[in-house]
Amino acid sequence: MDASNVFISQALGIFILTMSLGFAIQPQHYKTAFQELMGQPSLKLIVSVIPLIIGTLLVLTHQHWDDRWDIFIGVLCWIIFIKGVSRVLLPKNSDKTILKCLDKPEYMRMSIGVGLLLGLLLCYHGFFRAI
Repeated sequence: MDASNVFISQALGIFILTMSLGFAIQPQHYKTAFQELMGQPSLKLIVSVIPLIIGTLLVLTHQHWDDRWDIFIGVLCWIIFIKGVSRVLLPKNSDKTILKCLDKPEYMRMSIGVGLLLGLLLCYHGFFRAI
């Protein structure tokens, strides 16, 4: 595995795992925070730009498409980039999606489960499989 893919796996794995654990441990805290964020357009714009910046850097950094794991990392980088673009260009659609997830406990549980699995998978590949 290429060094940049190891780094991306480690960084995204830690981030996604930490956020998913935070949502699992204190869901009401994050639900309240996101609901308050929806009412502050200037702060929402700043928060929307962050995935665009990170996604752009990831897409530009990830240049290897040699095996399945490289392809998986590349697709993940592009998803983050597209999510950032959509938040900047279509903020109302992003708001609806976030609020729908927050209002439905089954969506929240599914998101947490997927996040935990994805975070663990990325950490495993980044920290243990890369050795």
